[in-house]
Amino acid sequence: MLVATCVLTSAAFGRFPALFNTFYAGVDLLIFLGVVRDLIVMRRVHPVYLYALPALIVGQSFVMHVVLTDSPQWHKIANAILR
Repeated sequence: MLVATCVLTSAAFGRFPALFNTFYAGVDLLIFLGVVRDLIVMRRVHPVYLYALPALIVGQSFVMHVVLTDSPQWHKIANAILR
């Protein structure tokens, strides 16, 4: 639940003009704070973080690559999805 809630904050972070290319870092920081909390309180990291955080970072990297490169292949795929 924490990971899903933190992912929803990406829309809020994306509205800050200074954070245009790095707003996913805010999401990752929030999730990392959950990891730190688990280490302090329970002395171990919950297994959900071990699977969710790396997968989330890979997905975020892919999205930022697509957005920043503005590839014509992606435009074809997006147009096909929208039709």
